[in-house]
Amino acid sequence: MLVGLAASPSGADWPMAGHDPQRTSWAAEDQMPPATQPLWHRVIGPFIPSRCHLVTVAGRRGAPDLIYVPCAGGVYALKAADGSEAWFYPTEMPVGHSPAVVDGVLYVGCLDKRVHAVDARTGRRLWTTLRAGAGFDTSPLVVDGWILIGCRDGCFYAFAAADGRLAWHFRTDGPISHSAAWADGTVYFASNDSHAYALEARTGRLVWKSEKLPGDGFYGFWSVVAGARLLVPGSNNYIPGFGIQLEKLNRQEAWPEGAKPMDPIGPADKDGWIDAAGFVRYLEKHPLRRTLFVLDRATGKQAEVAPILWWGNPSGNRYPPAVGPEGIVYTNTPWLWSPDFPKMA
Repeated sequence: MLVGLAASPSGADWPMAGHDPQRTSWAAEDQMPPATQPLWHRVIGPFIPSRCHLVTVAGRRGAPDLIYVPCAGGVYALKAADGSEAWFYPTEMPVGHSPAVVDGVLYVGCLDKRVHAVDARTGRRLWTTLRAGAGFDTSPLVVDGWILIGCRDGCFYAFAAADGRLAWHFRTDGPISHSAAWADGTVYFASNDSHAYALEARTGRLVWKSEKLPGDGFYGFWSVVAGARLLVPGSNNYIPGFGIQLEKLNRQEAWPEGAKPMDPIGPADKDGWIDAAGFVRYLEKHPLRRTLFVLDRATGKQAEVAPILWWGNPSGNRYPPAVGPEGIVYTNTPWLWSPDFPKMA
């Protein structure tokens, strides 16, 4: 079920998962709603995969603002004002992830092994690509006339946005279910072979391949470009139910001995900023417990240790960070102690 909430109109688009090719999840024109009073709700029959995000586009020339909803049966375009259906584009297999909307065209990766191009105003099919070796469950990037998207067949593809023609592909040693980010002519992503990659977006030439990163793979969300850094959210690398859980290890070993409920990880200054150097030392000592990787965007090497412990569902990657004003990175992490579970600060 979808619920429409009251909000101040900003006129801003959210044309792809993570907002922009850098996947920053923030734009200066975005506004927080002053209230969360439901305006409407709508039941969607087909299943909406948890990894899929709604994509919004402001109306132009009198056209309505639209919300694009990917689901197991295709893509709905709903009118933002009341949730009514503008159109529905059916697919034979489930949509794999959130679509991207660029220049009036909706680009959709689908588990039918194709990328679909759809008129964003009418829902009319424009073209589909040839079949890949497996389904697409990543969100496409559309930059400089190219569709850049990873596939579960282990290949990263570049298609021409005009007609779906294949421009190049690059093979990795594992399925690619982690959506890419782009900046300055380079596309960045991680594969389930546990490596992050940087490719020249125009040619597919390998710029760098990271060292093997710890964890249970990369199969949700996306990497984030933050200045000279690439932030790659990882996964819980300890299997729950086998007696060794990452959250339990962190609770036992990362926190100062004698920590009391709601104690922060380190001293806080008058403005509330917490010194998390203790977490840095802990993760330097236990590098296999890192779950947010900070890579040098030029080389792919780990540039620094983020003082961020595992937080999230054991069955997926941690949520990606957001890059806000002045380049400040925002993410969730337990920094306050609780006897039940470390609380987020």
